[in-house]
Amino acid sequence: FGMDGGNLSDFSNGKGRALPPFGWELVRSGTVSASVAADNSLSIEVGRGAGGIAAKRLVRPKGGTFTLTGTMTAKGGATEQLPRLHVACMGRKQDMVIVLPQASGQGRYSFSNSITMPQCPYIEISIRVPGNFVDAPVTAQITAIGMH
Repeated sequence: FGMDGGNLSDFSNGKGRALPPFGWELVRSGTVSASVAADNSLSIEVGRGAGGIAAKRLVRPKGGTFTLTGTMTAKGGATEQLPRLHVACMGRKQDMVIVLPQASGQGRYSFSNSITMPQCPYIEISIRVPGNFVDAPVTAQITAIGMH
């Protein structure tokens, strides 16, 4: 179920066969809500107000350097208001990397970043949304996340 990386896009955790922390844990925080869509993507809705964490999970990296990738579609809000990926070494929060979405077409975004975290036994990946105090509600679908 992606405990060691690879395809991390199974937001339903194998229909419940993988459990948090090594499967995705959907979190309600601030005005952020997340749910698993029928196509197994992660649907995120953000109202006006404080942002927060939509989902998180632990991964055991195969080495100290990896590339985190992903794809997302979104409506509403500017790029800086969309969900982003936070990657942190458990026990060493100072080793946090934020992977911002990059526009790749009308309403389409991608994530990609090469990350080095040597001697890190477990990495927490969280999908976070910043506060939204100006625009209409934001909706996003994270369709893929991978760690290679």
